[in-house]
Amino acid sequence: MNFMQLNLAQVQDAVRAECLYHGPTVRLVSALASPVLPLVMLLACSTLELLKPSLGVSMAFKVLALFYIGGAQQSSDLFRCQTVDGGGDSLGDYAFLQKLPFISCCENSGISQLVHVTGCVTALFYVFIIPAANLHLFVRQYVVLKPSKTVMAVAEQTTAGWLARLQPLRQTKGRPQDHEHLLAAAVAHMAVALRGQVRLQLRDGQAEMRTAEEEFHTDAELNVSGFLETDDSTTQTLRSRAIMEMLVERCEMERVSTQDRLLGGAKKTFFQYAFCRYFWMQFVEKLLAVALLAVVSTDNALHLVLAIVLVMAATIAMVRPYLQPQMNDLQCLSMICLAGAAIGFSAGTSGDAHWLWLSRVSFLLPFLLAATQVLQPDSCEALAARLYQEARQKLPELKEEKEVELMVEMVSFL
Repeated sequence: MNFMQLNLAQVQDAVRAECLYHGPTVRLVSALASPVLPLVMLLACSTLELLKPSLGVSMAFKVLALFYIGGAQQSSDLFRCQTVDGGGDSLGDYAFLQKLPFISCCENSGISQLVHVTGCVTALFYVFIIPAANLHLFVRQYVVLKPSKTVMAVAEQTTAGWLARLQPLRQTKGRPQDHEHLLAAAVAHMAVALRGQVRLQLRDGQAEMRTAEEEFHTDAELNVSGFLETDDSTTQTLRSRAIMEMLVERCEMERVSTQDRLLGGAKKTFFQYAFCRYFWMQFVEKLLAVALLAVVSTDNALHLVLAIVLVMAATIAMVRPYLQPQMNDLQCLSMICLAGAAIGFSAGTSGDAHWLWLSRVSFLLPFLLAATQVLQPDSCEALAARLYQEARQKLPELKEEKEVELMVEMVSFL
């Protein structure tokens, strides 16, 4: 939902409130309410959190996704002064606020002080308090999930099927057996290497998997990594290891969410990413939007926009932070297309209409890619997440060393 950045000024423009009512009053109310309204909604979320733990935090993330960028932009607009005229000459004492042209930048009236105080207070929240809260959440999940990184999974093929077991990085006497982590290792292997009906049994600290398929079985995926990677055992092993780490993180997050209301409310946000540590993408996405809004009206707008979006595209392509590989590809292509659209618009405004086709194609390509991805919306990561939820429901049976069956199958319309 990060692309849906809303603010009250857009609503004002949509309903043409300035034409229906007193223009200066409408502009003043809109300018003051736009940065304040998201903060009021966050306050309402904190009240909701007191009534129902974790729900308020979850709603707060939705509010930030919808209104943070718009609110931050409107807050910064309260400080912007128009200091030159159309010819570039200084306005001197006649400088005025761009958002509120009827208020002079040198004015000390009650209204101007109200605007200044509102801008300072809201800027404090948008620039310091909200980012600090997100940083605290990032550090908190890092500390909570640190113990989950002390084990690794080992899988081997036997005459009866496959065996998966956990290998701690440091041996500890009396270490209790963690069935959920062992289950995560088994599910990760199944999601990558096995298909069809799989019989799973936890016994003697190992997960036994038996299926009719004797060889590695992998599905062709409609994503960039699926075309670039070879289907050798090394690639499958590394992907299985990454999925196992993802599932273990989710397991630990589910455990602490019942006791930690902050992490419990942010759980769905964390689960959007392949690993919880990629939560820093929340910061990057917001910084990207703020940076684009800041440079779009500058003299070197084209070069700055190209630099920002291409760096973002390269970051997504290399890190691949999202759970779904298709989302990584779509986000990366969208950034590249945004760069192409910027070039086309810049050339068009300069009088060269021959480059306008680039803007049209750039807007069309993400939709074409999304339509193609609909044919195979699934991935090994999403399959593993589904299987793990299903297997956890059968965990009491598995703890009794009973055998359960799981259907390992990816969704595809090809």
